[in-house]
Amino acid sequence: MKLTRVISILSFAIVFPVTLFARGEKYLVSGSGWDKIAIIDRDTKAPVWMTTIPDGGECNSVVYTKHGAVAFSYSRGARKVDMTNMVLWDYKVQAPREVQSIVEHKGKFILGVCGNPASIVVLDRFGDERKVINFDAGTTNPHGQFRQIRVSEEGNYLVPLLSGKVLVLSPDGELLKTHQVGGVLFSLTQLPDGNWLLPQGDSHSYVEYDPVAERVVRKFTSEDIEGVKLGFVAQLIRYSDGRTLICNWLRHGGDKTQPMLLEVDSQGKVLWSVDKNDKGIGDISTVHPLKGKFYR
Repeated sequence: MKLTRVISILSFAIVFPVTLFARGEKYLVSGSGWDKIAIIDRDTKAPVWMTTIPDGGECNSVVYTKHGAVAFSYSRGARKVDMTNMVLWDYKVQAPREVQSIVEHKGKFILGVCGNPASIVVLDRFGDERKVINFDAGTTNPHGQFRQIRVSEEGNYLVPLLSGKVLVLSPDGELLKTHQVGGVLFSLTQLPDGNWLLPQGDSHSYVEYDPVAERVVRKFTSEDIEGVKLGFVAQLIRYSDGRTLICNWLRHGGDKTQPMLLEVDSQGKVLWSVDKNDKGIGDISTVHPLKGKFYR
């Protein structure tokens, strides 16, 4: 692993400070197959800030930090930039290893690194490596291991695998539990009642799973959403009022006329969406709202 700090401002910066910090909801988005990361405005559906993913990598995890910077994974590493696109730190890995996940947790950044072995890497706020936990992700193909990981309320690492399992690892890397959920699990959200919200990728569905009872308590498909056909269901955001943001990634043969990002209420009614033709935005597999009370 290699850490690089860059102090020059990248030439591809697109920054409109007045627009970016104006009123209204905004979302940090990116996705596998799109070479950009953007902040888009809810009302206009247009980018108000944008950066380019380095090294031709794919981005499946983004963070809008507590101090107003953007951190993201990009296969060959993870990077943190400010709103002028100055690179604050850049953490790199060697192929075939892939950084597929980044989470901000208690002033640190937690990376999910696919490889043999797979690793959870803890960085401090300056991007310096503080801890590495190795574990078995169940397959030797790094790209087929996992996408987003999470830190539980109890401080354990939750690793949803693309094979349909969820690994629960202690802070020291001990395997505490394996949950067999099913589907192609992209991410995990721990809900206030303790249940997990899990998108199932190419199963075209997402579920609420009770880890205590070890069973799916509710499953959502296209039939539960008004007028939308789900493709690869990637990251989900659940708001405290019951709304759900769905990243509907369409590059696995999905219907390109379907929305790439949509918000539904608890009854499945579509409240807002971003379509393929909206403002030149690429495929979306990850999202971070800049405001509102939500769980991720």
